[in-house]
This record gives sequence, structure tokens and C-alpha cells, in this order.
Amino acid sequence: PASEGTVVFDGVDVASLAPEDRRRIRLTRQMIFLESHPQIKIAPLTAPVGAFVLGNSHEQKDTKNILGSVKEEVSTAAQAVRKLDPDFSFHGTPVQALREVEGRMEKRQFQILEGTLLNRDITLRAKGLLREKRPDHRMIGTLLNDHQTILRDVLHISTPKVDAMIDAALRAGALGAKINGSGGGGCMFAYAPENTEEVAAAVRTIDEALVVRIDRGTHREQRKRTE
Repeated sequence: PASEGTVVFDGVDVASLAPEDRRRIRLTRQMIFLESHPQIKIAPLTAPVGAFVLGNSHEQKDTKNILGSVKEEVSTAAQAVRKLDPDFSFHGTPVQALREVEGRMEKRQFQILEGTLLNRDITLRAKGLLREKRPDHRMIGTLLNDHQTILRDVLHISTPKVDAMIDAALRAGALGAKINGSGGGGCMFAYAPENTEEVAAAVRTIDEALVVRIDRGTHREQRKRTE
């Protein structure tokens, strides 16, 4: 349990709630958006979404070193751009404003910062879609693909095997797909509200795949007694 600070969920400080009250919140939320700036906030994502296919490459990965390496690159690039634009902010600077200093900094540093800002915008766009009553499922897939392009080509945290699993899923009808978590191996997932089983079968030609659907989660059901 939290020992200090606040965790705001739907305007309520979850950290201050009694365990039973926290459990009641969990029963009504299956997808959430976790925001860390300027404080930790948790927002429910209530859009009706289709099935996902989770693929496991079984490639071992070094999460700590991968995240550390990416963080160091991003931090170094941020220091460089702030010498040109002291007001640069990961949270507020538009991508177009960054592009105005493109020719005045190292190419790799610019690519890292541009990719980071684009990922920010993709995430916020996806957050909006996943709160709509009738989300654009193809746009959800497009955002996953755009995100994967940055993870693969800019941050270099995808792998050839995971790329092959993603390509197989897309060819079989998935709307979008990306590598999971820190990258460097492990799992990928594809959004496949249609052709779900075909997508899973395509991923299984390379390695393990499971179909995942958003459900109600743990809940209590009333059953009639039978004589």
C-alpha cells in the first residue's frame, strides 16, 4: 500500500481510501491511463475495444539496461537542445517547434527528441480515442503502427523476431501492432478486432500467441437457487 503522496483517480485520492473502497473501484475499471506529470493520476479508459493478440517471442531481455540506455540518450539530447531553446519541455514543446532547431544539433540527438515528442502525441491521441463511446478502431491500429515505427527505427528497441511477428499479424488482418514494454525481446501485441483467430495463427507460425479480450474483471454475480 502507498505510504506517502497522492494517487488521483477520477478526482479521488486513491492512496487515502480504505482497502474495501479501493476494491470497489477496481471492479469498475478494466483499462486505465497512468499519468505521472505533474502528479500521478489514473484515468479510466472506457471505450469498447475488440480483441488483442499477445505474442511471446521468448527472447530474453535486459529491461534495466535497455531503459537506462534510452534514458541516457534522451537526457543527453535534452541538455543539448536546451542550450538552443531554454524553454524546451517534453510536456509542452510542439514537435514543429523542435524542428526549427533541427540543423543546429547532432542528427541522432534530434531524432531521439523528435521520436520522444511524437510518442507523447501518439499516447495522448490514443488516450482520447480510448475514452470515446464509438472509437475509430482503424485509427487505434494506425497509432500502434506509428508508435512501433519509432520504437524500431529511432529508439532501436525492437528485434528482428518481434518485427517478424508484427509483420505476420499485420498481413493476417491486424489493424496495428507493436512491441511491449521496454523492448529488446519479450512480447508484442496486435489489435485484431476482426480476423482475430487468423492473426493469432499467423503469429503462432513464429512463436507463442494468445487471444486477449477486455473483460469486466472480478465481480459478484447473483444466481437463482434451484430446487
